[in-house]
Amino acid sequence: MSLSQLRYAKGSIRHRRRLGAGTGSGRGGTCGRGTKGQKSRSGGKAHPWFEGGQMPLQRRLPKRGFKKRNPLVYQVVNLKDLERVDPGSVVDAAALAERGLIRDPGKPVKVLGDGDVREAYAVKVSAASKSAVRKIEAAGGSVEISAGEGRSAGKAKPRAGGEADKKTASAVEKDRGSAEKGGEPAAGKRAPDEKPAAAVENPAGGENPETGDSPAEKSPEKKSPAADGPERQDQG
Repeated sequence: MSLSQLRYAKGSIRHRRRLGAGTGSGRGGTCGRGTKGQKSRSGGKAHPWFEGGQMPLQRRLPKRGFKKRNPLVYQVVNLKDLERVDPGSVVDAAALAERGLIRDPGKPVKVLGDGDVREAYAVKVSAASKSAVRKIEAAGGSVEISAGEGRSAGKAKPRAGGEADKKTASAVEKDRGSAEKGGEPAAGKRAPDEKPAAAVENPAGGENPETGDSPAEKSPEKKSPAADGPERQDQG
């Protein structure tokens, strides 16, 4: 047998059915899709999760809890794993990563109290359980929780100017309370019962201490009508 004599098995090759080849072909007109409806349009299809318009399953199921967007995940190290570190040395994230106990030295580390520790270690991590701290200190070691990591890293920072706004608000409230109690007002403010300085220092008829002028100098002299009388008669 040669390659020219090879043939496909009978029935293995089937030609695609031709649509829209006239009404006599049996698949003309609507081409087997029907007259109307979603499936007769191009691109119209129902997804596998579509349930005919009723409440879908993913909405009928109850929901519990939530997932935090930026969760605080610790790299856990047990006390029994500290035997890989040299006794008396400082146990921090870099030393633990060097011994293969954690993967990333830049992420927070927490020490748990599973196992016992026989040597004294100076542990510097982000968090530690109470049992781990008790066992490490009983063996003569120390535990230092590094600042800026752990739970404090997840707290929101105060916005800029927040402390200044609080101080300003407290000062305003203090001035308002002192004015109500009859106390001494703040600089630049006067009490409700206090008169202006000009009214106190410049009584009627006195000189103004700021300008040195008297009210008589400012106001023009008024002539009496009797003085103008003879002149008007002469002119007439």
